[in-house]
Amino acid sequence: METSHAGGKLYDMSLDGASLRGRRIVVVGAGALGACLSLRLAQAGAETTVVERKHPGSGTTQASFAWVNAFSKAPRWLYQLHVDALLAHERLRAEWDGDWLDVGGSLHWSSKSSPDEFDRLNRALEAMKKWGARVDELNADQLKRIEPDLDIEAIGEQTVYHITRGALVFGMRLAGFAVRACVREFGAQYRTGQVRRLTQQSGRVTGVQLEDGSQCFGDCVIVTAGTESADLVATAGARLRVVKKPGSLLVSAPTTANLRRIVMAPDVSLRSDGGGRIVIGSRELSASTPQIAGSADAETVVAALQRARAWVPALREAGIETIRHGVRPMPEDGEPIVGPDPDLAGLYHVAAHNAVTLAPLLAELVVGDMTGFSSEALRHFRPDRFASSTTG
Repeated sequence: METSHAGGKLYDMSLDGASLRGRRIVVVGAGALGACLSLRLAQAGAETTVVERKHPGSGTTQASFAWVNAFSKAPRWLYQLHVDALLAHERLRAEWDGDWLDVGGSLHWSSKSSPDEFDRLNRALEAMKKWGARVDELNADQLKRIEPDLDIEAIGEQTVYHITRGALVFGMRLAGFAVRACVREFGAQYRTGQVRRLTQQSGRVTGVQLEDGSQCFGDCVIVTAGTESADLVATAGARLRVVKKPGSLLVSAPTTANLRRIVMAPDVSLRSDGGGRIVIGSRELSASTPQIAGSADAETVVAALQRARAWVPALREAGIETIRHGVRPMPEDGEPIVGPDPDLAGLYHVAAHNAVTLAPLLAELVVGDMTGFSSEALRHFRPDRFASSTTG
């Protein structure tokens, strides 16, 4: 039995003995989180129905930077939860010989000319080392050997740190795999369509109604519909305490570069996206993204590309192929919301702004929760930590 530690209590993550046989469960949303959850529920014996508006991973998952990491996570229990998230990804990959995970760690550096950022980076690294993480300091030769497509001269004498545990996730691959597996291997049902409302009987949620009028029934409805979750649960009088947080990522045209790790430069974040493409993210890109449809303004896009070109020479001859725009569901206090609605039977919430990172782990924890093996970690994430979950 494999165990880990979060919140001061060991919990079983092997799913051995977990059984939901005879339970009918409807999962709304097939992003990375809903797809992984559906797979684990079906594996545990639940009669699972997955309802997705378009196709697996087509929502916020496709616009996620998708970096599985424990960097700058505090306090200790939250740091450990993110360490465990990578272990859960690795378990799922090993179990199914998956191709959605690339474990290589991350590179970080900061200039002393930006003292606040420099101090923030060093405090985060010291905390990680204190909690057992391996953090290597790289000289120029070592950096060139492990990441030859970075401009070593541009980095100069700044100390580069390599956090060895961390991974990038190809979120749409993960979501697509998980849905296919739960349907083909465990007999789950997959429905495509927009969910109009939750259905109720005698004060209990009993299923969902789609736009075409058809219905899916279950003993429990788990809502993992991203930014649509709040509006959907409101049709049953429930309240999900999330706000919409927009963001944009740039994707370069194909280049000769092949970044092998996540690169967290002082002013831009970089990762490979396959085919020589590089994904570029920054705080400014997210800050300038409109709340409703659209993407970051042109000036911010150009500035982010120029900063990325400073660190990756191969980008200097490449333009932007596409801009990915997404809106994440951000819980009001920043932490995931996981658990039964405190006032409405038959409704279970799962919402997180870092859903791709936590998807396999939360899937395991939710199955444990529903089979009587609740993790201490979930205590921090219960919906009833807010003043009220119902409209009134």
